[in-house]
Amino acid sequence: MRKINKGQRPETLNDFCKKNATANWADLHKEESKAVYEKMRLTILVEEQDNRCAYTELPIAEEKDCHIDHYKMKGIFPALTFDWDNLLCSVYGEYGAEHKDSKFRIGSKPNTYNEIFNPVIDFVENHFYYNQQGEIEAKNGAIKPKVIKTVEVFNLNHPSLKNKREAILREIEDIKGQISNEDIEQAYQNRGFLSVVKQALQ
Repeated sequence: MRKINKGQRPETLNDFCKKNATANWADLHKEESKAVYEKMRLTILVEEQDNRCAYTELPIAEEKDCHIDHYKMKGIFPALTFDWDNLLCSVYGEYGAEHKDSKFRIGSKPNTYNEIFNPVIDFVENHFYYNQQGEIEAKNGAIKPKVIKTVEVFNLNHPSLKNKREAILREIEDIKGQISNEDIEQAYQNRGFLSVVKQALQ
């Protein structure tokens, strides 16, 4: 998980909200509004998240492989339903947004939001450390309880995520010093896990 810099809300969404003052999220999935949703998803994914999942940093090759997540669930915080800073793209799977909402069930314990990092606000990379097995630990000086809870809520130490991070750390360790850091970063551009790559090159 890394800090995400949000941009301006697309005009297509502004227009939608102006024309549909009482709209809810489901209205965006109606046939006449699907283009608005797709524009939103593309803007978030490409312009703000560099084709990476907001929570896991997994690479996202196709728009269809991700969905727009409400970091703070719209059912608990309805005023944030169309708040651009509350909308992030997440992959489908046993981690990320699906785990937050369906497995951890953060909607039943909304105070948890005070105990976890928000990638739109927090520089999470200053708190996460990836050990040799690809597990996330708290960096020295990090807010350890917040690291632990964030990992739990988003299931960020899921075996498949750990294995991918471990592989990147091992590969970069083998080639570091033989190739420039810039070339290594470029080579790993489509592998996701930018935080892991950055740490491996330090």
